[in-house]
Amino acid sequence: MRGKQESLEIAARALQACRADEAQAVLCLRRLETTNYADNHIGQGTSEESESMYLRVRHAGREVWGITPGSDEASLARLVEDLARVARRATPVRALPPLSGPQQYPVTQPYCPLSALWTPEQRAETVGLIVEQARGNRLSASGVYRTGVRQVAIANTAGLQAFESRTDTGLHAIVVGAGGSGYGAAYARDVRQINPFDVAEQAISKALMGAVPTTIEPGEYEVVLEQNAVADVLRCLRPGFGARAVQEYQSVLSGNAGQEITGPLVTLTDDPLSLDGLHSAFDFEGTPRQPVEILRGGVAVGPVHDTTTAASAGTVSTGHAAEPSADRVGEPVASSIFMEHGEAELENMIGAVRRGLLVSRLGGLRVIDPV
Repeated sequence: MRGKQESLEIAARALQACRADEAQAVLCLRRLETTNYADNHIGQGTSEESESMYLRVRHAGREVWGITPGSDEASLARLVEDLARVARRATPVRALPPLSGPQQYPVTQPYCPLSALWTPEQRAETVGLIVEQARGNRLSASGVYRTGVRQVAIANTAGLQAFESRTDTGLHAIVVGAGGSGYGAAYARDVRQINPFDVAEQAISKALMGAVPTTIEPGEYEVVLEQNAVADVLRCLRPGFGARAVQEYQSVLSGNAGQEITGPLVTLTDDPLSLDGLHSAFDFEGTPRQPVEILRGGVAVGPVHDTTTAASAGTVSTGHAAEPSADRVGEPVASSIFMEHGEAELENMIGAVRRGLLVSRLGGLRVIDPV
């Protein structure tokens, strides 16, 4: 992995190569290491590093962008040449929002040195704890334990410079028995916050409860959603919390500002600065991240913005520009959604249901109608 100075120097060289009125360079580096296990045995382990450079170029009122898998001079030269050719055919844009100048960023702790140095042996030891619990209950455990490091360096011709190293870890377990299966998972920046016994308990308890499955008839049932299932629903709804979707009437928030669209117990906040989430200080335009209330007591409050959608709405960016990819420029995305919890315990919620279903997670969700 590269350090701060080297990464920003590479981004600066990319800007110099652009020869444009305005330009922005984003250098992304990733290292991902995994330990996979199946049927109570560790199988494949992987370690891979990747690097990509994203350039956003403006010239004579035209804006084009591109990405290349590398930051060497030859790769940058090809990307700059391609962008220059595309720019000559691009349609001028009437009002491009200005690139941001130097920024002050909130103090965050997205990097954990211990997570970055976590070894295959340590991952295997953690997986072994889950396997041991599963074997003790005559069950079969499968899953993956991953640790990763991401570095992001941003520079533009307006003088902005930003650099951040982020770590993330995730532990998944699917435990299978004769009659049923269970799922457990945990995510954190710091590996010390991953408790394999909790993950094993989540999965094993469900597998044991499903040892003698029963059949239910199709129909309407009252359901209780556990945390993972709620997260699956929010992940599915997340694209609609961005201002681009709202402005294009592809969101449940479209035209509903100030209106109650859910029950009064639902309050959603996107808080990329919270230490309880996968926090970071700035987005992929270098804008400082801010917490944004999406729903308050069931009432639509507001979407998250990047600089482009903010300019269209006559407001300011909330620091939610997503990472650009090969097929789209970054757009505003709610990346760290929190649902305000109530006072009821899970057991009490289950006890209040006369006949219904307890849902642990939801797979294969698709949005049929985003509004």
